[in-house]
Amino acid sequence: MSHNDPYFSDVRWRELVARTWFDPALKRRMLDNPIPVLREAGIEIPEGVDVVILEETPRTRMFVLPCPPDEIGMRDVKDAQDNLTGPISRIATGGAGTAHVIETQDG
Repeated sequence: MSHNDPYFSDVRWRELVARTWFDPALKRRMLDNPIPVLREAGIEIPEGVDVVILEETPRTRMFVLPCPPDEIGMRDVKDAQDNLTGPISRIATGGAGTAHVIETQDG
């Protein structure tokens, strides 16, 4: 899950997640066919977008590998990297086609 994604910061998403903890049928629907469940909760999913819902367990963690930034975003990352004295330790994407350096580590 991408925590900087506006869908996941939306209160409707957080409420839906909490409901799935207490409603096994809703949880099953969410895992089997998430788009209608998300739309019922008022979360807009554009046509043509695929949605995958995975369930974490106490012994597993999921990490999302985001799409690479567009050419302009990649240039921004490269420019920022060229101006650092230490390596980039973490880069966060800010939506489709953007990337921002959010933390550096001095070498």
